[in-house]
Amino acid sequence: LRHWRKRFLARRGEALTMYDERFCRMWEFYLAASEVAFRELGHMVFQLQLTKKQTAAPLSRDYLCG
Repeated sequence: LRHWRKRFLARRGEALTMYDERFCRMWEFYLAASEVAFRELGHMVFQLQLTKKQTAAPLSRDYLCG
């Protein structure tokens, strides 16, 4: 997240050509807050894939790793 925020800040001017100032400030805040939360508060991310039928989705995510 730190690297994402640094890259965003380095190209913030380009983002302003596509989005308004309010969006850019909110995005910067989101990236900074997320960085702190993961680093200092031990936050984690989980992904759940819910289906009605057990066979509708693979049991592992190995296909994502190539």
